Amino acid sequence: MPKRIWTPDLVIEELKRTRCNGPCANRKLDDAARRCFGSVRAALKIAGLPCGQPERRTKGWSREAVVEAIRKRHRNGESLVRTNREYRALYEAAKLWHGSWAAALAAAGFPRPPRDYYTADEVRLRIIDLYERGLPLTLKSYNDLKLERSVRRHFGSWRLAVESLGLSSELRRIWTDRTVIDAIVRRRASGLSIYMTLKEDIGLYIAAAKRFGSWHSALQAAGIDCWVREQWSEEKVLERLRQLMNENVPAEKIRTIDTKVTAAARKRYGSLRKAMVTAGFQISPRRRTAACVIDAIRTRYLEKENSEKEKIGLRGFGDERLATAAARFFGSWAEAVEAAGLTDRITVKKPPRRWTTREVIEGIVQWHTTWGSLEAIENETTGLVGAARYHFGTWCKAVEAAGFRCKNRRWTHDNIIEDIKQRLEAGASLSSDDHSNINLASAAHRFFGSWPAALQAAGVTSKPRKPRKPR
Repeated sequence: MPKRIWTPDLVIEELKRTRCNGPCANRKLDDAARRCFGSVRAALKIAGLPCGQPERRTKGWSREAVVEAIRKRHRNGESLVRTNREYRALYEAAKLWHGSWAAALAAAGFPRPPRDYYTADEVRLRIIDLYERGLPLTLKSYNDLKLERSVRRHFGSWRLAVESLGLSSELRRIWTDRTVIDAIVRRRASGLSIYMTLKEDIGLYIAAAKRFGSWHSALQAAGIDCWVREQWSEEKVLERLRQLMNENVPAEKIRTIDTKVTAAARKRYGSLRKAMVTAGFQISPRRRTAACVIDAIRTRYLEKENSEKEKIGLRGFGDERLATAAARFFGSWAEAVEAAGLTDRITVKKPPRRWTTREVIEGIVQWHTTWGSLEAIENETTGLVGAARYHFGTWCKAVEAAGFRCKNRRWTHDNIIEDIKQRLEAGASLSSDDHSNINLASAAHRFFGSWPAALQAAGVTSKPRKPRKPR
């Protein structure tokens, strides 16, 4: 049976035939009436047939009942603004009988106050205020419903309001496939590196990855031939290492000859050495011995003597791994050089003394026994003072641990000026950088604000000259 084609005339004719005696349900006819006339009611009106009015779902509500319910909520102290959430039946009945909730409130004697708006110029001034203060140009920067209403009324949206001031570049970019491609093309045309986009324009990079799946896919969509990183699997790493082995490439030179397989081996196997062992390379044991260290020192010495003489005096000839191995087997680099028989040819710097807590205390006691005081110790034995501060935190705590009482001098304006005058009469240096003048200079800064101000208060008007060193 061929499909029936409904036309407006056919719909009218069928309606007159089927509904002359009253409503009759016919889904296909009703759908055709809606397609041809917009609604079944409109089709019935054109056909001259009666169309019944829909029954209002009042559920016991009337116009007066709605008004009385609104007044009752107000008398009970309940919110009229939250009626939509708290009393949905009243809200729907108010719209049914009064047309809107605002009209129902007005009928109950609670008309809404007229809404006030900013002018278009006032909206622009608020946007300019945000821009001058360096705040983001977003509507959330203001918690102002009046501003939000004014923006919609005068400009339609916040973006259009900002763009009316020529500040569209300050807005958050809206990315589409087209805008991403245009941004990539503009970036390349301006001479910027495409591969530095992640660091220089992370917004474009993330948008390209979201819209196209990856940055490389976005570049291809923009018509740019890009370099694609080579994908390495474990089998491919082993295949490349065996190829290098067949080409008779020494195992120790693979690291410099092929950096790509080196990086891939570290990622897949943890280290290049493990990958080479898996590939079948014959690699000598990695662990050093004392004899290996001595041979390495002698060989390195001959190499540096002919090429880099300045590195002969360095620990391990500049190779930290060799120096560490020497210290592990011989105790120190100096003892390893002595074991290699090169003491008379290699000058080894004496390592700084390592103080223990007991040695610090013994040093303080010995200084006090020799000199009878601990006042000048900070200027003479910097190693002991530094070790004391390292082990005890402060010099005073170290002195107290040694059984002595630490005297902390109390500085005042008068004794600072007196000390400066005494140093001036004795011909001592009045430079704040002088090591013997550190405490006095520090106190001068605290009490006078600066060292020159303290000198001026002590009557020293001219800048003291440093004594010349004898030639």
